[in-house]
Amino acid sequence: MVELEELVKKGEELEEETETLKNLIFRLEQIETELATMSYPFEAEEQTATLLVEIKKFGESQKECDVLTGLISSLLVSSDDLKVEADWLECEPLCVELFNLLKEQDEVADDCVELTRWVNKIRSDDKTLEYETKQVGALFTKYIAKLRSVKLCPICKSKITEATIKIIEESL
Repeated sequence: MVELEELVKKGEELEEETETLKNLIFRLEQIETELATMSYPFEAEEQTATLLVEIKKFGESQKECDVLTGLISSLLVSSDDLKVEADWLECEPLCVELFNLLKEQDEVADDCVELTRWVNKIRSDDKTLEYETKQVGALFTKYIAKLRSVKLCPICKSKITEATIKIIEESL
């Protein structure tokens, strides 16, 4: 009976971990949606910080998932031992529940792989955003330098002063 209580406790822990992983996946999908709608680099920085926290949580959950995999292996051995016990029929509902949890664990593992793929994509997108931001900064610097050298408005070709160039520089 002590083994049964331990198995039930381990099963409940597995359910809690599964729920935590599902919540992390849901949150990551929300963040991805938010990233897709961003229009300014500073929004990406905020989202990146949030994402890094979520990635850290994912790493911790992955470790817990590994521990749970070990526990599940342990549970499988224990369930084989229970088959030879005379009171097998009393344990059967618990074993059915444990096998269902194993199936759920496989689904969670699949979700972990998918989540990892999304994390890698977001990291790649973040690097691309950083590169593009630098490119825009370099082009802006060239633009201001060109304005200073030509001292003409690129739209209407009227003369502009250094004060006007400073206003343009500050507004962009």
